[in-house]
Amino acid sequence: VMQRYAEQAVEEHLKEYQKVFFDHWKDQDPWADFKVEMIRNVKESERYKGMKDAGMEEKEMMAVMHRKIKMRIFTWQGERDTIMSPYDSIRWHRMHLQAGFMVMNPNDGYVKAWVGGTNYKYFQYDHVNVHTKRQVGSTFKPFIYTVAVDQKGYSPCTRMPNAPITFEVGNPKWSLGESWTPRNAGVKYGGSPTLRGALANSITARLMYEVGPSPVVDLVKNLGFDTSTHIFPYPSICLGTTEISLIEMMGAYTPFANEGIFTKPLFIHRIEDRNGNVIFSFFPEQKEVLRPEVAFVMQEMMKGVIDQGTAKRLIYRYGLKGTIIGKTGTTQSNSDGWFIGLTPDLMAGAWVGCEERYIRFRSTALGQGASLALPIWAKFFQKVTNDKSLGIDITKSFKPFPKEQQTIITDCSKYKGWGDDGSAPE
Repeated sequence: VMQRYAEQAVEEHLKEYQKVFFDHWKDQDPWADFKVEMIRNVKESERYKGMKDAGMEEKEMMAVMHRKIKMRIFTWQGERDTIMSPYDSIRWHRMHLQAGFMVMNPNDGYVKAWVGGTNYKYFQYDHVNVHTKRQVGSTFKPFIYTVAVDQKGYSPCTRMPNAPITFEVGNPKWSLGESWTPRNAGVKYGGSPTLRGALANSITARLMYEVGPSPVVDLVKNLGFDTSTHIFPYPSICLGTTEISLIEMMGAYTPFANEGIFTKPLFIHRIEDRNGNVIFSFFPEQKEVLRPEVAFVMQEMMKGVIDQGTAKRLIYRYGLKGTIIGKTGTTQSNSDGWFIGLTPDLMAGAWVGCEERYIRFRSTALGQGASLALPIWAKFFQKVTNDKSLGIDITKSFKPFPKEQQTIITDCSKYKGWGDDGSAPE
């Protein structure tokens, strides 16, 4: 049932948003500055390779690729017979938004739904698979906040000056050939937001400056990332420049919902023979990667993303009121949109973008993770919460951390933190 709802959520959103994407590029050529890349796509096509294997000359092959023929193409209104050149067919299909969407139980790792793409006949690529890596944008930022909570005891109420910070050459905490001053994307400087507010609006560079990249890399190495996922201790990882697969990110977020316990996604429960005899059973792989209190504090941080930050449309547009934590992500030039959201018993992650990273929205309002990916998550959870037979209750609370064991204050009315002028606490 959840698999069906997941497929419906992907289709409903992309069918609607593809129109927005086509309108965005109406009467303009997205390949105008990428003609070399377009030729590469042509030469990688099966038709072109077949002609090359047959010994045809380059000029003749390109003439065939530009010659109009009868063919069938993908549309969100169903397959359509048309007359089009193979060259234009490649352009048409490369202009379609793709998606990966995965749903799992964060407590035992069981995968409930897996949507690798939009249409297997035309787009045979799995965008959830561990080998499919894209830049993750701000979905990486909770790991930096986690290190700050763990190492420095920072609270969601700790105030952080929202001002430019420069990573200087020669500082042993990072290896830089030249000084680097990252800039806020769409957020003005000024004031001293709480860390909860800073995460809600994806402000992270100053926190990276304080903790350094090496402890962040040490943390994520413990979060089940594939050995082919290389994360280097450079300050730029605070912007989410690292390429990671959706399934890896899903596993990495499980400690936030599970008292600091990492749980590897598990999509095969058992193998049976034709008579129903169990040949092999698979069990969750789990390990403690965070102190329970750190996971609890991060829950409080990530609630701000939903209540007041980049994912607040879950509430005002989609009416999902409950215990939801999560993070949106938008990569450079709006090439990738992400949203990973967790409830106590069910979590899901969505990625949306085009196969070619240079085919994208030129507007952050349209191309951000909250617009590209979050609606899939929202539509899915609307369906599962309305289906009472599934028993999914997103108003259920995460397991509380014992108050008598708390060393980090999360109630800001009781916290004496940094002043509005950015001054340090006494």
